[in-house]
Amino acid sequence: MNTPKKIELIARALIVRDGTVLLCRNLDGGHCYLPGGHIEPGESARGALVREMDEEAGVFVQVDDLVAVQEHRFEQGGRARHEINLVFHVELSEEQGVIKSREADITFEWASPNTLAGTRFVPTGLIGLVQGLVAKAAPQSVGGGPVCPTATFLEG
Repeated sequence: MNTPKKIELIARALIVRDGTVLLCRNLDGGHCYLPGGHIEPGESARGALVREMDEEAGVFVQVDDLVAVQEHRFEQGGRARHEINLVFHVELSEEQGVIKSREADITFEWASPNTLAGTRFVPTGLIGLVQGLVAKAAPQSVGGGPVCPTATFLEG
């Protein structure tokens, strides 16, 4: 693999509802990932998630604890990529039914954590973590969200 020109810092949202997790699907590539996006210079990671969720879905969110940091190196379209994903537990500000995309190239869907491998979920290194956090969320909730006292670092 070639050497990437930069490291991309990305804030991701782990949003859990009724034992399912919100995914963003890239309609061109077909893969799924946790919603979120690039952190802009001078912007906090939490601020990036609030901005991205508003821009992409028109929803307002409360960003809670950092639950994981995941490093991901891959190739996309013949180009080497290197991402650092900061995954936060996020709550929707109000009960949302169907979350509709404001962007033509993505859609949102709720999925069972046990089916993530079949959704072409990336980065694959987050699958086990997401499954574990969703499983813990129900019995250990405070204000509807999972209790995550420490973040996990995953390299993949």
